[in-house]
This record gives sequence, C-alpha cells and structure tokens, in this order.
Amino acid sequence: MSEAMTILRRWATAAAKRTPTVYFIDDSATMREVIKIAFRRESINVITCADAASALAQFEQKPPRRGDYRRDHA
Repeated sequence: MSEAMTILRRWATAAAKRTPTVYFIDDSATMREVIKIAFRRESINVITCADAASALAQFEQKPPRRGDYRRDHA
C-alpha cells in the first residue's frame, strides 16, 4: 500500500471518530424524521427516540464519551 493511501485511511478513521452524534427525543415521528434528515446532511449522526424511556435505553447501548455531550431541553 502506498504512503498516500495509508495517510488517507488514517485521516478517514480520525474523521469518523470526530463525527458528532445527536440524540433527538420527540413524540412526533414526522419531527424526528425531519431532524434526522437535516442533521445527516451536515454529516451529524442522529439517534432519534420517541420518549425518555427509549432514549435512556439507547444511551445505555451507546453512551457518549466523557465530555462529549450537552443537554438541552424545552
């Protein structure tokens, strides 16, 4: 493998690790889908949940890394 390919693979791996993930919780399926589409266009991973219980279950399956989260609510 060429040195350029090695560098590109390292860069792609590092970029994938920096891709942010957003948890979006809303009881409206339409709103969840709209947000998911909008954020994915910006290369942001989105985990959508219909309620707090399912959000907590998702959080347990894929917890955020320490210091990588912010909690906002309406």
